[in-house]
Amino acid sequence: MQVEGFSRSRLRVFLFAMGSLLLTASSCSHTVAPDVMATVNGKPITRAELDKYYKSTVGDAPQEPSAEQADIVRLNILRSLIEDEIIQQRAARLNLAASDEDVNAKLTEWKAPYTQEEFDKQLKQRNLTLDDLKRDIRRNLTKTKLLNKEIESKINITDAEITNY
Repeated sequence: MQVEGFSRSRLRVFLFAMGSLLLTASSCSHTVAPDVMATVNGKPITRAELDKYYKSTVGDAPQEPSAEQADIVRLNILRSLIEDEIIQQRAARLNLAASDEDVNAKLTEWKAPYTQEEFDKQLKQRNLTLDDLKRDIRRNLTKTKLLNKEIESKINITDAEITNY
């Protein structure tokens, strides 16, 4: 007897294989906290972290985005957080993390055009604390170091290539 392109014996083998796969998968499950949105090599990305970046992105927009737009923004932020965590882990393995001195120098550079009051106002408008900003600066500097080592250092353009172009 045929069942939509499968013989009965093939259907049994298929169902047995699927049952075995499901049984194996269910025994390997990990308990994940309900506030964990994603995990990158064991490092959780939490709902609180996602919400903080969402609020920073949306800010004091005059109009609240629709539910669908908000979901799209959140998914894009989550994708960015996952990609960034992968980059940070790679940089850490290569000992390319930004130093405290690098972070403080960049922070001083960013603060230079503002008074302390104006700078604090800028942070508040972006829903960031000083620690959040330092963390973001560290992550960006680390990412730049990794890109310089892994990509830009391997690009070699000769004068002849420039002339030919």
